Amino acid sequence: MDQRVPDEEQIIINFITIVENTVPKYLLEFIYALLNQSWGNWRCYILNNASTARRTLAILDEYSLKDARFVLLHEKYPLRDKDIAYQKLLQQVNIPYVAILNIDDSIASNTVVELVTLLKQMPKLNLITTDQVIVDDEGFFYPVCWKQNVPWQVTLAQKDYYLTLFNKISCNILTGKIDENSLYYAHLPLPLYHRRDKNSKLKKLRLANLSV
Repeated sequence: MDQRVPDEEQIIINFITIVENTVPKYLLEFIYALLNQSWGNWRCYILNNASTARRTLAILDEYSLKDARFVLLHEKYPLRDKDIAYQKLLQQVNIPYVAILNIDDSIASNTVVELVTLLKQMPKLNLITTDQVIVDDEGFFYPVCWKQNVPWQVTLAQKDYYLTLFNKISCNILTGKIDENSLYYAHLPLPLYHRRDKNSKLKKLRLANLSV
């Protein structure tokens, strides 16, 4: 476990995600990415959006029973509006810090400790973004697809900018309670978020990079 975060001051990062007949491989990779975090102070709220795939349901049941940090919610009928689904998840989270993570994506093993360390240094932060990389089904990593070439810094964000980012349900966002008068934003220039892309163009991109 990473020792940069003192035990006496606990900050819990709450991940929220939606599962709807997710491919078992992706679901397990998602679960393992959380279980492999170097800092274990996290919870994951999963909304099962009326899945019918037996293997998907079995995996959800298995890990929610094994580890109480996985909190499983069920919808009997599928919610087609993702905003409504995420609002249901947010109603379950009673701790300030929330990160939205797509079920077929992943995060680096040091994600939680990096977020918590930054929050301890700058407790007024409302919003944290990180760099991200693209991964494919074969495990290949592609270049950072969104990056600010600056050290992390805190700025006073505009209300509209903050809400626009959050409403995009972007996966590399950690958000705190909204305070319209003091929205502080920070960027971690670390590729913590691993975004899966199934587009065949990525293979051409990888080959192009190898030829450079």
